[in-house]
Amino acid sequence: MTNVIEFPYLMGLASGDRAVMPTDKLSPRSLFRVWRERAALRKALVQELLPGPDSVLQDAGWTREAAQIEAKKPFWTS
Repeated sequence: MTNVIEFPYLMGLASGDRAVMPTDKLSPRSLFRVWRERAALRKALVQELLPGPDSVLQDAGWTREAAQIEAKKPFWTS
């Protein structure tokens, strides 16, 4: 049986897409949604991907180093 990890949507950004989202032009409601999605992604990285083997990270489009850096960021930074 295969485990499938659901990741937050992240406003259309893929895990490998490092484009900066212009948060200064978002409405307060949209900004909170972005923050919630970032927090959920980083929580999933810490709880689901980082404990696993590198092959799982690669399947999700992450290197271990990039996932560790992303997981350490606060939710308000991109």
